[in-house]
Amino acid sequence: MTTFTGFRCWEDEIIPIYLRVGNRAFTRLDIADIISSQAVTRYSIKEYFINVRDDAGRKLRSPTRSLLWRLHPQVIDLCQRALAERPDPRWENLAAHLTGGSECA
Repeated sequence: MTTFTGFRCWEDEIIPIYLRVGNRAFTRLDIADIISSQAVTRYSIKEYFINVRDDAGRKLRSPTRSLLWRLHPQVIDLCQRALAERPDPRWENLAAHLTGGSECA
């Protein structure tokens, strides 16, 4: 079982993803403007992202044939705690595609 001890190291990438997708399934393209495809691989290996599976245990894919991912429930809990501890408007800006200019805090 993963303990996610390195969450604080990655929270600047994970929290904007959480703010965008929450508990629903997503594809790599849904978060491509936040992290790279290599980072998706890194987070899936570390089990921050888990594959959505059907009842038979097969990995589900989107209509465009992309793998479907979901944030691990413990990661969702860590994100919620981190946001409650110190809300940072930069995370909401990243989740809303605001990456520069006067609209960023």
